[in-house]
Amino acid sequence: MKKAWKSSWITLGEVDSTNEYAKRCASEHNAVVRASRQTAGKGRDGRRFESQKGGLYMSVVRMDGLSVDECAKYYLAAPLAVCDAISTWGVVGAIKWPNDVWVDHKKIAGILVETVWQDGVVQKAVVGIGVNVRNRLDKVPCAATSMRAEGARVSPDRLALSIAERLDEYMRLSVATLVSKVKEKLLTLGLAVVLSDGREGVAVDLAIDGRLVVQVGEEPVNVAAGDVTIKEGLC
Repeated sequence: MKKAWKSSWITLGEVDSTNEYAKRCASEHNAVVRASRQTAGKGRDGRRFESQKGGLYMSVVRMDGLSVDECAKYYLAAPLAVCDAISTWGVVGAIKWPNDVWVDHKKIAGILVETVWQDGVVQKAVVGIGVNVRNRLDKVPCAATSMRAEGARVSPDRLALSIAERLDEYMRLSVATLVSKVKEKLLTLGLAVVLSDGREGVAVDLAIDGRLVVQVGEEPVNVAAGDVTIKEGLC
């Protein structure tokens, strides 16, 4: 029997960043912070995340008490939730490891997970998700698409609810199951990548703990999200 999903919502017109607001002001498990616009939206590695009106900008607070071995769930469950949700409106997404969702090699969503640790356990995780819904794309610094551009008629509100519900469902699964599901949608496999130490290789697999397996010469190397960059310039 499916467990009941409960959540509280904080809806804002404008905010610096839904992640920053969630870290400051939201302390309830499954609380969702959503804003119509962000003035300082954040992407991976400190990049600016364009947040014009018409897009979906949300952050989900999770207090699952996960260990180091389980914390990969956040990074695996979030893109799966986005792919699952947008498919409801006929949009087929693929995952660009570790934090983006693409449609036909155009970015439609970005994800930023931030965690607070205490005594080896995730005390609080904030899962930030931004989706191009019906916002303008001219300022997005890479090839991009949106739900509207893909022919889907959906409001940011409805999409936010769908993603939040699915995120909760995916978080109930094991890391191994999530890894298996992500691999089915992973477009990063086969791409050339550069490691933080300058070595180059090809992404060939996902490890059981969610790290990317890169073939560097004759040696497979498991790398974490901050230690690898895709060489082909996908942003």
